[in-house]
Amino acid sequence: MLLLSVPLAIVGADLPLGPLRLILLTLHKSLGVCLLGLWLTRLPWRLWQGWPRPLATAPWLQRAGRAAHIALYLLTIAAIISGWAYSSAAAFPVGLFGLFLLPPLLAPDKALADILVLVHRTIVYGLLALIVLHLAGAWYHHRVLKDRTLRRMLRG
Repeated sequence: MLLLSVPLAIVGADLPLGPLRLILLTLHKSLGVCLLGLWLTRLPWRLWQGWPRPLATAPWLQRAGRAAHIALYLLTIAAIISGWAYSSAAAFPVGLFGLFLLPPLLAPDKALADILVLVHRTIVYGLLALIVLHLAGAWYHHRVLKDRTLRRMLRG
């Protein structure tokens, strides 16, 4: 959903005001609301179940993997909340595919919205960079360490 949401926002933000821009940005926000729901479901489950046992034996790889997972969770929620806050400050509604609207997090404030859109973009690009790093780590496990980490990730 994240990888679909980002292009929607990039393309939508560059369009002139009109129906297509509204549709793309509404889809972007709806995907963000879906991600929020998944995050609010996944985090408690992960905390209750714990993380899978690392297959890497090197302690530095285990620490790097744990740090990457924690950062993925934190940056994901930061991206969602910062987008919701930006939309609120810009007086744009946030909802789920027209079914319902979330309450605004902030009162409308143009100056704050200008700051929050930059915060949101920076967090999202950081999250995308971390996803690429995570994929590189999975590749490293598969091709260099030749362990089952990637297969376990794909299997769920």
